[in-house]
Amino acid sequence: MHFTNRNAGCILIVASALALVGAAASSSLAQNLFTNGDFASGFTGWTQRNTANGLGSPGSIVNFQTNQGQPASPAARYVVGQRVYYIGQAEGVELVQQPSLVSGGTYEITCDWAAVSHPQYINGEGGIFEILVDGQSIAYDRVGIIPSNTTVRGTLTVQFTAQRNGAHEIGARISRPHTIDPYSPTQYVDHFSLTSIGRRALTLTRTGSCPGTINFTVNGATPFGYVGVVTAPSVGVFIIPGHMTCAGTQLNLSPSGIRLLFTAPADGSGVMSRNGYIGSGACGWVYQAIDATTCRVSQ
Repeated sequence: MHFTNRNAGCILIVASALALVGAAASSSLAQNLFTNGDFASGFTGWTQRNTANGLGSPGSIVNFQTNQGQPASPAARYVVGQRVYYIGQAEGVELVQQPSLVSGGTYEITCDWAAVSHPQYINGEGGIFEILVDGQSIAYDRVGIIPSNTTVRGTLTVQFTAQRNGAHEIGARISRPHTIDPYSPTQYVDHFSLTSIGRRALTLTRTGSCPGTINFTVNGATPFGYVGVVTAPSVGVFIIPGHMTCAGTQLNLSPSGIRLLFTAPADGSGVMSRNGYIGSGACGWVYQAIDATTCRVSQ
């Protein structure tokens, strides 16, 4: 089988879904599965903890404008960093809850964040803000170098598919690869939302003759997100390994001979279409699509 693809690794990357403005707007009307996502009742409903070599917990609740388009409101404030310095090791705090989700359901998480530098001192890292699902980081924003007397704001939005029924640990990690001193920047998070967006089907269709050029079309993908098409000689059960994004997701493909055929971005309607040549040795193989943003798979 021959299929040229320079971006084969993209299926394992889940990026911040900042382009999903329409989806975020519609989901904002749904029930928020986070308790006290706006910190109006302090840290009620939230569990705070330091990472293995991190500092910053417990944080405090202060009025702050994390989102430029909204007025100041209660927000969680931290000063995060390493306990003992190790080069390049990002450490800090985690802030999580345990909502109950439905297996196969697609959910969207969003939160606002901000980083504020010292009035007089530049810092090498304003903060790394990550979305966590069951201990796995599925999206992040990184401030990087932050000048003195500067405020940087952002919003993280990402979708994922629950792999089982019941409680899942979901929240955020805030970290920096530096120790804390009097000149360290401060970090804020607010407006946490976790909403169900249903079970939109991901479909894969193929047209053409084998051997020859085959058209692969996927519908129902995350708009502007990456989609991968995976193939194997026969059906079976393959669990994506733990070191990869979408770890734990089951594909109905045989582990023997399984391979990533290609990845490609969907358009704004969630449609991905791509042609490729399939040789005679791969005629009769089976295929499955996976949405790299939500980890949903086609049937």
